[in-house]
Amino acid sequence: MMPAESKENPLLKKGNSDAFFKEKYLTKNIRGVYHTKNGKYKACIGFKQTRYWLGTFGTFDEAVQARVAAEQVLYEGFLKAWHQWKEHADRDPAWARENPLTFDVEKVGGEFVIRQE
Repeated sequence: MMPAESKENPLLKKGNSDAFFKEKYLTKNIRGVYHTKNGKYKACIGFKQTRYWLGTFGTFDEAVQARVAAEQVLYEGFLKAWHQWKEHADRDPAWARENPLTFDVEKVGGEFVIRQE
């Protein structure tokens, strides 16, 4: 839900041309969620030096939901894989040298596909 214009916030006063701060305030500083010129919201997420576009959404809340779902799949999935790999690596350092952690991500048909070896 977007905040309503008010006299209390100087960023939202009528005639304020500082679009950067206005844009930041209106999107509540949610990383990867952007308000577009046509009034919609787009969401994206970066992982391993690749930016994945999540889509264009009619509302801010929908874009945030898409971003949070992507974070859970990518970031939480990576952390879980790393902790499992690290636990095994601590028990067997030779295994760790022969089996580096791999966590590759692809977006196929709108869904994230994670490949671990």
